[in-house]
Amino acid sequence: MIRRLGLFLFSFLLAFPLKGQDSVQARKWVHDLCSDALAGRGYLRNGSEKAATYLAEAFRNLGLSPLFSSGKAGYFQPFSLEVNTITKAPQLQINGRSLQPGKDFIVSASSPSSSQKVTGAEAQQYLKWTDKLTWTVGRKQDSEPRFTILRKAADSASVASVNWRVRAKLQKQQVRNVGGLIRGKKYPDKWILISAHYDHLGGMGEGIWFKGAHDNASGVAVMLDLARHYLQPNHQPDYTLVFVAFAAEEAGLLGSSHFADHLPLPLIDMHFQLNLDLLGGGSQGVTIVNSYRYPVLLKQLKQLGAQHGLAAVNARDNAPNSDHFPLAQKGFPAFFLYTLGDVTAYHDVDDLPETLPFSRYSAIFSFLRDWINQAAILSFRKE
Repeated sequence: MIRRLGLFLFSFLLAFPLKGQDSVQARKWVHDLCSDALAGRGYLRNGSEKAATYLAEAFRNLGLSPLFSSGKAGYFQPFSLEVNTITKAPQLQINGRSLQPGKDFIVSASSPSSSQKVTGAEAQQYLKWTDKLTWTVGRKQDSEPRFTILRKAADSASVASVNWRVRAKLQKQQVRNVGGLIRGKKYPDKWILISAHYDHLGGMGEGIWFKGAHDNASGVAVMLDLARHYLQPNHQPDYTLVFVAFAAEEAGLLGSSHFADHLPLPLIDMHFQLNLDLLGGGSQGVTIVNSYRYPVLLKQLKQLGAQHGLAAVNARDNAPNSDHFPLAQKGFPAFFLYTLGDVTAYHDVDDLPETLPFSRYSAIFSFLRDWINQAAILSFRKE
């Protein structure tokens, strides 16, 4: 009887779509997070730390209570990692012609400092060719640098000489997760985790910034907009909502792993996690990672997505591809939602706020809001 009533209420709620928010404020947050001042939210020029400070201030200004302890410091959960930074823009010449870093080539993020000229067949061992440049975060230093070159930027068939200069530094860095909460009115002791990683790749030397508008300033902006919505007096949530901006996702899910091992609230009281990453598109719908394991919930979310005009709500099995994974591995309902369509930039210098479409922002925001609002009548049972 209770299950039937829940399904009836779910269908009833679907019949009355609620107005979603537009992307104006979200775009402002994205532009701030992608500014040169935050240096790609990486480890060159303290970009990650500056982004954490910015977000803690945003949480405080919105009215979120600090999550980890009292006072301003209570928004932060610090930890450290060892990371390699490319400290100056790398220089590369092939056959005496200079290539443009970030646009024509990238140097391995694990490269050491090195200056060298290599000729003949030996030169090829330092080079790899590709049709799409993508960078990452280096956690160690290799013995020699490696370069990936865009095929259209240089002729791979006639390399007679390679000349390079790379400057790098491997060091320990302190970073911080940023967290705040809103107390629930019906189930204050039960909590829903809404998360998004704020870090990105930083810079391949000064001025070669990987700004990460889609990945993942977009997810952080949507998370902040959800917090803004639920902090309105007439929108107080039923469950306590915990908002966490994770550090060091690009370095290997380090922020969410640290959080999962040092939870500020009892895990047994967590209802579910909704992790937001890559939310700048949406014309082709969304995919929800780890939803295959919850078939009743997936069916309900597909209905909800159709109600809000999403082109598709796709399922995908669990994978270590974002910050839902550490808690999912502990056996708790943890989901990662990303958008499909519109954005081709990824881990490159072209992932910019100016070209971020937010093409289905209102529909996606409304979908997420109603997922949270209807949490009490959704099924989080594995099958």
